[in-house]
Amino acid sequence: MNNKLNIEVYKFNHEQDYLPYYKYYSIDYSLNDTLDDILTNINSVEKLSYEKGCNVVINNLFVNTSETIENIIKKTGNNLTIEPISKYRCKNDLIINKDDYLNKLNRFNQFLNDEELNKYKKSLELMYYSSNTINYNRDYIGDHSLVIAYDIINTKPEFKESILNILSEANTGIYHYTSSKNRLFSYDANIEEKVEFLFELVTEYTKPSLTQNKYISKLYEKFKKQEIETKTVISQNNVEIKQSFEGFNIAYYSVDRDLDIESFIEKSKASLVKTNMQHANLPKRVYKQNTRLIYMIAADILLEAKDNNADFIIIKDETLVDVFDKEQDKLASLSGREIDLSIITYNQFLMLLNGEKDKAVLGLDKNKVKIEFLASA
Repeated sequence: MNNKLNIEVYKFNHEQDYLPYYKYYSIDYSLNDTLDDILTNINSVEKLSYEKGCNVVINNLFVNTSETIENIIKKTGNNLTIEPISKYRCKNDLIINKDDYLNKLNRFNQFLNDEELNKYKKSLELMYYSSNTINYNRDYIGDHSLVIAYDIINTKPEFKESILNILSEANTGIYHYTSSKNRLFSYDANIEEKVEFLFELVTEYTKPSLTQNKYISKLYEKFKKQEIETKTVISQNNVEIKQSFEGFNIAYYSVDRDLDIESFIEKSKASLVKTNMQHANLPKRVYKQNTRLIYMIAADILLEAKDNNADFIIIKDETLVDVFDKEQDKLASLSGREIDLSIITYNQFLMLLNGEKDKAVLGLDKNKVKIEFLASA
């Protein structure tokens, strides 16, 4: 059985083009085709620069072209946007310059033989480029380095201190890690266990003297304890839709897709604003060591929502509200743009739907960014 894929492919030749562009193709496929087969078909229509078995990005998911189309469309549907794994390092269409990846692998030359290095080189490229951190800090050692470090510490303990020195570097080390759980097409959950193990080792090794202000320390303690400062908690099952948000555009931020939030936005008659950053990882455990990284990611989450005409944004994790609301001036300063986007929690949104309008009862009386929509709700 043949079907159609609607595909947009990223096109750019660094020697000829001033700006990248996209070309559209409608391609027949069968479920046992791989992405390599599809790229070959496109290349037969019009020249496309790529390598068989390369890594690419499809609909914001990092994937190898050996993946079957059947598996891909289960996650993405039939409309695909195919891009190189690094637009910043793109040379020609889907081919990139990988010197940054290779140079960071070379940091481990003294600990590994050629066979071991080649094994990591082939297997960890996708992990390296999927990290959101390299969009903010290109000097970051990379997620692949954490996997290599874990293996060396556990198989060659004589190098443990040298590895911890690399991991604990303030400007490039483990405190710049962000999870790629929602960015990799196929995600290995064991990675998080390895990273957590390394975090504990590095924290013990460095015993950092943290000098951040009391406010940052207070936020960090809230993150650790997962404290929720909400006056009233309402059950989803007890919500009656008494308040319509028809005409509103509502975005939300949650580490994982939340069908309940999306359902209640739909029931409120508002339009759901979907963004690329709405499930970005905010690494709360490094708040003391790398506040700047968290603020830069948070700023991009809000700005993308604002640029997509969101009237306000719902934050699922209530421990992050202070970052998005009270620290919004700092986020704006880092991004170089005004933000001014109202923040509410999921619980507050449910209370609003249930007809509550008292700011004090809602807990919105202390918000730094004015809740403009409340007067209209």
